[in-house]
Amino acid sequence: MSTDMAVHFDLLKNFNLMMEAKPAVRDWEDRGMLYQMMVHLADIANPSRPFPLARGWAERVIQEFCTQGDMEGELGLPVSPFCNRANMNMPKAQINFIQIFLVPTLAAYEKAAPCFVSMSQKQLAHTISEWKRLESEGFLM
Repeated sequence: MSTDMAVHFDLLKNFNLMMEAKPAVRDWEDRGMLYQMMVHLADIANPSRPFPLARGWAERVIQEFCTQGDMEGELGLPVSPFCNRANMNMPKAQINFIQIFLVPTLAAYEKAAPCFVSMSQKQLAHTISEWKRLESEGFLM
């Protein structure tokens, strides 16, 4: 499933391989990989929306992660990475997510949809600067 982050790196690798083999997406006979990438980007591209929207979605996702960590702790289980409320730094987590997952995915997709990626990257630059500002002000969550 394209929204499962467990498949992110394989999906990105396979998309890049297809782009190398046939750079013109219009020549792809099977567009399943293109559609998978579109769904994946729809799932992970919230940081490329205007910052108030990006921040709202980030807060919801971080809250979900922390709730999971709380439940794991209550059950005596090890708390999953990025789910520990005690050491959560939302600006840093968002910047890392953007750099590790979103930027490379947008770079790969740029060959297929340059106008979409250009628009997304402009907004993403603003979002990154806002997260850096919040981090410098000591905002954690």
